[in-house]
Amino acid sequence: MDPVPPTAVDSCCLAVTVSLVNAVTNLSSTCSQTYTFTWMATDCCTNSSFCTEVVTLVDTNPPVMLCSPTPVPVECGSPFALVPPPAIDACCGTNVTVVLLGSSTNFVNFCRYFVTNTWRATDCCTNSTTCTQTLVVQDTTPPVANCATNQTIQCGSPLVFTPPTAVDACCGAAVTIS
Repeated sequence: MDPVPPTAVDSCCLAVTVSLVNAVTNLSSTCSQTYTFTWMATDCCTNSSFCTEVVTLVDTNPPVMLCSPTPVPVECGSPFALVPPPAIDACCGTNVTVVLLGSSTNFVNFCRYFVTNTWRATDCCTNSTTCTQTLVVQDTTPPVANCATNQTIQCGSPLVFTPPTAVDACCGAAVTIS
């Protein structure tokens, strides 16, 4: 901490010199720090006076957590991990705990749904903040079709047609084949 000297005036002298005589720091914790400064003001006639200034720094601000403002796309059928959003604090730095408070799913249909995660970040001074992070799980990959093997049928024999099969990462076997 860089202390700022107090102002001093004198009725006879235009110039008064203010100097720091003593500084005592009490760093009891990251969350509360006390600085005691002793200042001396000296006029042009070498008369001096002293004052003491106590500055207490406290951390009451929550950490900053960076949740994406727009839904994060995830391909349906792909595994996805719950990744906590980054958080940082002015006093505690990266000494911030991020926990998942809850998760909810809003199904539009099996091909598109939203997962909303609510996170809480708590700094080393117990200040906390929350944010929500939304994933949009969507199916943009076509199903995989498997056609029957080629076959040769004798003329005049009944035609035996083997329909293809298809599977989709999101819909499973519930695929329309036409």
